[in-house]
Amino acid sequence: SFKAPDRIWGAWRDVHGELLLKRQFVIEQSTLQQIFDRTISVQDELLQAVLESGADQRLKEVVATIQAEQNDIIRAAKDQVLIVQGVAGSGKTTVALHRLAYLIYTWQDVLPADRILIVGPNKLFLNYISDVLPELGVTEVNQTTFTELARRLLPPEIPIQPKLAPATVLAERSPEARLISFKCSLGMQRLIDGYVRYLEDHLIPEGDLTIEAESVLSRNEIDAYQKKECYYLPLIARFNMVRQFCLNKVRQKAEEMVVRTKAQCEREVVRLKAALPEGGERRWKIGQAYDCRDRAVARLKKAPAAVVKSYLKNWPKWPLLELYQRVFAFPEQAL
Repeated sequence: SFKAPDRIWGAWRDVHGELLLKRQFVIEQSTLQQIFDRTISVQDELLQAVLESGADQRLKEVVATIQAEQNDIIRAAKDQVLIVQGVAGSGKTTVALHRLAYLIYTWQDVLPADRILIVGPNKLFLNYISDVLPELGVTEVNQTTFTELARRLLPPEIPIQPKLAPATVLAERSPEARLISFKCSLGMQRLIDGYVRYLEDHLIPEGDLTIEAESVLSRNEIDAYQKKECYYLPLIARFNMVRQFCLNKVRQKAEEMVVRTKAQCEREVVRLKAALPEGGERRWKIGQAYDCRDRAVARLKKAPAAVVKSYLKNWPKWPLLELYQRVFAFPEQAL
């Protein structure tokens, strides 16, 4: 129900009815431009037009039933991992496709369609995606299955098992079946979680970060930074953030040392002027002091990048396949 003015009695009265449809109109200069059927109000009229233009009735019905929570997912920030969970038929694919359309529409200058990859479970799913995406105004998106992606990325010596191979092995109750069963268990999860913690503890090289024998950061401080500030990144991907953190600290330390070096030079010049009579020897020694200062300042200004590069040269470079194999080769390290 809602309040409406009564023309006859000149007062407000309650109007009761059943809400069957929520429709949004776009009117420009007294002309009706667009009509949208929605259960929520969408402020971005251009995006709404992209989503509904050319869509068939089935897709319009899907668009009309998008809830506020789903809309939040569709419009979530692009620079973050987004995982959508739900039971079969809960609308995960619909939300994902609309988010894809939103991202391409909003960030088309930096996120063109041909740089996006959809990984589907099978060809049937991808065929469905191929039919729906053009209705959302999305074309030229790369699509593949996980098996095809694995074949493309893995070296040829690693065999790709047929889809029914695990089921056949499980039916035979072989040692391989027990291994597959373990990989699907919580024990495997605990093993991997423990192993990741072990790798995280051994990510930062041994020793403290120093510049010209002066301490900048201890290993524990760098380790604490990567665990607290870089926790959301894969271990290998933390390098750039840790490098920038170390570089900023070394530059700060180098600036402090430059100030200190200049102050020491000025004190030395004052001492020389007080200790030596005016003449050639005093001028020569004062010149030497300034030359020494200038060389030290130049060295300190160039040092930070080289210092950090040298410190992080032992940052582990782990091939992913080797890491996976080590989980089973050294299980005691993962617990």
